[in-house]
Amino acid sequence: TNPLSKKMYVTQNLNGWMTEAKMKEWSQHILEKVKFAEDSVKMLVIDRCSSHLKDSVQEELKKKADYLEFIPAGCTSLVQPLDLVVNKPFKDALRNYYDEWLGKVGISEKNKTKNGYLRPPSYINICRWVNNAWNGISPELVKKSFYCGGI
Repeated sequence: TNPLSKKMYVTQNLNGWMTEAKMKEWSQHILEKVKFAEDSVKMLVIDRCSSHLKDSVQEELKKKADYLEFIPAGCTSLVQPLDLVVNKPFKDALRNYYDEWLGKVGISEKNKTKNGYLRPPSYINICRWVNNAWNGISPELVKKSFYCGGI
């Protein structure tokens, strides 16, 4: 069994793009489980990715948020909260986990294919790294990201 199964939801598609189906899946498996104070006003701020603009996706999201706001095209790097503050320390932590793995396991002979290529880290390792990196992001940093984005 996956020790992270209660902490994260993992999904994928063949090309790695966010699709209409994946947005609906995210809404049903993640957004629906977010706990809010009963009298809170919920605003969802998303970018203008084509899958976010689909009518069926917007209808789904509007069921879960009082307000659905789109970041203006070309402005994601200026106002998207995670881009402004959270992504760099998160990605730095992921890079550190990968570098540590690469130094210990990644370049060892037992981790090479018959043709000498390195095997990638296991999915469970990647999930652990993502979980640990996210747990290293403080709630205060997330709050700061929204302040910096003017939200």
